Amino acid sequence: MPSMNFIDHWVVGFSGKRLLENPDPVRAELRRVLRELQELAHGQLVAISSVAIGSDLLFVEEVMEIGIPWICVLPFPADAFFNEHDFPDAEIREAARQKLTKAADVEVIRAPHDLGDLKNSAWRRAAFAEAGIECVDAADVVIAVLHEPDASAKPGGTSDVVAHARATLRPLIIIDPLMQQGPAELPAQLRDSVTEPLRHLPAGIPKPEELAALPTAAARTVAAWRNGFARAARRHVPGIRWASSAVVILHALATIITAIVFLVLHPIGHNPGAAHGSLTVMLERAAFVFVLTGFGFLLWILWKQPQSHAANFRLAAEIGRSILASWNIPCSASKIVRGLPREFAHFARNLLLHRRLDPERHRRETDGVLSPEQIEKVAVDYVRRRITPQINYYSERYLRSKRAARVLGIGSIIFSLVAVVSAGFLAFGSGPEFQRAWWGLAKLLAATAAPVTVSMLVIHEVKRREARYHEMLRALQQYAETLRRARSISALQNLVTDAERMFLSETYEWWVLAKSNAAA
Repeated sequence: MPSMNFIDHWVVGFSGKRLLENPDPVRAELRRVLRELQELAHGQLVAISSVAIGSDLLFVEEVMEIGIPWICVLPFPADAFFNEHDFPDAEIREAARQKLTKAADVEVIRAPHDLGDLKNSAWRRAAFAEAGIECVDAADVVIAVLHEPDASAKPGGTSDVVAHARATLRPLIIIDPLMQQGPAELPAQLRDSVTEPLRHLPAGIPKPEELAALPTAAARTVAAWRNGFARAARRHVPGIRWASSAVVILHALATIITAIVFLVLHPIGHNPGAAHGSLTVMLERAAFVFVLTGFGFLLWILWKQPQSHAANFRLAAEIGRSILASWNIPCSASKIVRGLPREFAHFARNLLLHRRLDPERHRRETDGVLSPEQIEKVAVDYVRRRITPQINYYSERYLRSKRAARVLGIGSIIFSLVAVVSAGFLAFGSGPEFQRAWWGLAKLLAATAAPVTVSMLVIHEVKRREARYHEMLRALQQYAETLRRARSISALQNLVTDAERMFLSETYEWWVLAKSNAAA
């Protein structure tokens, strides 16, 4: 089956000075940097920036000239943003407004409560700062037009954005507007260690009922990819746990066989007959095969570390599931994936971009205009398609883990008790040699079986799973009840974000354990 046609997007964030004394050299340097980034990227570049006067407009013009999709981030709504104070030149103001109409997506950071907010300098600076930070957080690499020794930088301006880029370890390209420095340095390469192997997995085929629930072609494409990740995870995860179990079980079987040979078939001082001799050889060879096979499983786990790949596939699938679940819920998807491990930041941005660049999806500026009735419909649909199946899933898993924990727990107690009784008879009792041999065998069998059952509890995390599934079940039931009463877009966004983060945290916890623990 051919690998999935996964488009690897690389997002270029931007921030720059408003006032440029000599814009032409800056424009030329921007053009050079963008074209070289296109050559470095093994995929498609996407730009994200605001559209203020000065450097922002230069960046947007060059991006559009090259043909790179552009996402606009506005600190506050467009009607307030394109004002005479920030755009004193009417011609430039109209040109910037026209650029906005060509954006692939528009994100508005803050909505003012009243006109007083727009006149409040502190509120405005905070909004501009948040817009700049968003351009960094959504980017794989950041370009900044800044003369760094400039002491006149305003709070919340490009200097603070650059500081945030450095703090978050984003590759940073600084263009000096005064041209007192040489050409800006570019990253050596744009590669991602997690996304690359995911691209080589075969895509999955969504079920008909799943396809019917997906609103656009872009969503259906992401669903096919997500199913490919999930299929790879399902193929790896059970094998890892049972390979770890096999190491324990095979060595335990070898120990039991050896005990049978030496305590029953060939006790000390006893000369076995021909039948016993051939049976002894057969059992000892079987014990050797078990030990050798267990050793092979152990080497495979320690050398190949398949749990690392399985952990990546499973977390990738869960990220895709969360993005698809919130596809029709405004401004939720980008909040959901924040806080993911650094390794998955680029991958998550890739999936988010398919939603943001989806031509069939409503633009962000109109996403929030939903009536209470529409919000209720979206919330009920989310509960039906996402929460209810998860409630059924965790309910089944909780009951299964509860039964397994009870069986393994009782089994370990019984085996330990048998080992105690057998050891007591051998220590304080007397009897024929063959009887003591059978009691010795019973002690070894029980003493071996008891830690094996405990190992199964640990390897399969049965008790933790039981508690976790029960807690997830309770939390989901509460979310379902609260979501059905949601009547505002902010309440809906917050509830969906919290629910999806809970799903991701469950997988993320397992991912952390599995990266360093083959038995996770």
